[in-house]
Amino acid sequence: MSIARILCVGQPGFLEGPIAEFLSARGYKVSTLSGEGLEIGLSDVQSFDVAIAQGGLQDPCLEGVWRGLATAEPQTAVIMVGPTPPRESRDLLFAWLEEPADLELLVHLVERGTEQRRLLAQNSRLKASLSARFEELQQTREKALQAGRLATLGLLMADVAHELNNPLNVILGFSDLVMEAPHDGQAVAEAAQILSDSANRAAATVRKLLAIARARPPQLEMVDLRAMAQTALDWRLHHLHLNQIEVTLEVEPDLPLVECDRHQLHQVMLHLLLNAEQAIGSEGRITVRIRRIPGDRVEVSVADTGPGVPPEDLGRIFRPFYTTRPPEEGTGLGLASCASIVEGHNGAISARNRPEGGLEVLFFIPILPPEHEEPGEGEGSGPALQARWPEGLRVLVLEDDPLGGELLFRYLARVRVQAQVCKSGEEGLRALESGGYQAVICDLRMPGIGGEGFYRLLRERDPALARCVIFVTGDALNPRVERFLSESGCAHLIKPFSPQELLEALDSCLYKA
Repeated sequence: MSIARILCVGQPGFLEGPIAEFLSARGYKVSTLSGEGLEIGLSDVQSFDVAIAQGGLQDPCLEGVWRGLATAEPQTAVIMVGPTPPRESRDLLFAWLEEPADLELLVHLVERGTEQRRLLAQNSRLKASLSARFEELQQTREKALQAGRLATLGLLMADVAHELNNPLNVILGFSDLVMEAPHDGQAVAEAAQILSDSANRAAATVRKLLAIARARPPQLEMVDLRAMAQTALDWRLHHLHLNQIEVTLEVEPDLPLVECDRHQLHQVMLHLLLNAEQAIGSEGRITVRIRRIPGDRVEVSVADTGPGVPPEDLGRIFRPFYTTRPPEEGTGLGLASCASIVEGHNGAISARNRPEGGLEVLFFIPILPPEHEEPGEGEGSGPALQARWPEGLRVLVLEDDPLGGELLFRYLARVRVQAQVCKSGEEGLRALESGGYQAVICDLRMPGIGGEGFYRLLRERDPALARCVIFVTGDALNPRVERFLSESGCAHLIKPFSPQELLEALDSCLYKA
């Protein structure tokens, strides 16, 4: 153990007295300090383990020493010798002794003060080490979750290509047929419906893919778990049929809505389906069950007819990087990612081997009562929204793509909204000079100042109109874009979007709470 460093502070008579001599004789490193000619730095003061002060450091020259001792980290043990110390000083003292001091008791207090400072220093180092370790674990966890998402994306790419190529092939083919016979009204109408259905199918595929790829904090909403599970099944249906795997979805009647992050729970369902599918290989069955259980919770179960998991491994399958598959077939992050998401929803996840064979993974999350009213019949449709909008509603549209601008113009014209289309932020700022606009629809990526620059200038010129901006963007995975949209607090739409989605966003801007 290192020898304690002691600082004796006071008048010359005190410093030259028995206390300093006695402590020096005991082997301590003793330094003395008085008010005359005082020159000592703060770091020097705080390097002492124990300070023995005479009379309370009332000398103005010692004010810096007192402040240094009081703020030392770890704190220096201060022992005062003399009359009763002022009340405001007592909380800062380690001990107080009357004069003449009992020297043996003083040595005992010095040893205790030295030990206290050593333990405080050790505690500070441990806290710093634990804090650094915790931060490291948090970063590792985030990397593991992201790696799990990427692993899932890799497995899904072939199916994504299939899901996109089929509707795109239909769109290209029927577009050619329409151009060949533009005057055949019935054929054009039928082709238009097919084109719309195919485009919506492709758009839905893109949205699902973005939902898995996007890493963001949970965004809670009331979700129909039946619909969410069916969407996840639709993703894998083609591949499951190719491998002759039957899928059954069993949902309890009158299942309530659940408050959760739709995209994160969709990711969990996909992970569990992929896990079951890979366990079976071919020719088997997957059963998905969703039911309400006691405690206002909903339980989701995914069971397969695969080989199951060795009993000794059941407790480890939710740990990051644990896998029984070769490296090229799995990272061991899928189930770990599922566990993290479920626990983030105040739920729990577990797995068990089924008596009849195969693995069953179960998770539950709590049900929270919805706080929104169901819309009445017809409420929310284009005509119903238009009925409460002010007559002569004018909207400024900023869209650098000519076809995109024309599309927005036609969307709005259908509900008798006057739209002024501009192709850049600069043109939009000039259009504002005429005034009279109640809302703005603005693309984020445009030449010149762009959507962000336009918004910041608009906020300075017309704060009220800036609160009625709807941003549209196809840049769904850009962290900078997500951060800007969050900070602005404005409504936004991810391309592609439907006319109904645009009108609902416009309505929410016009009638913000």
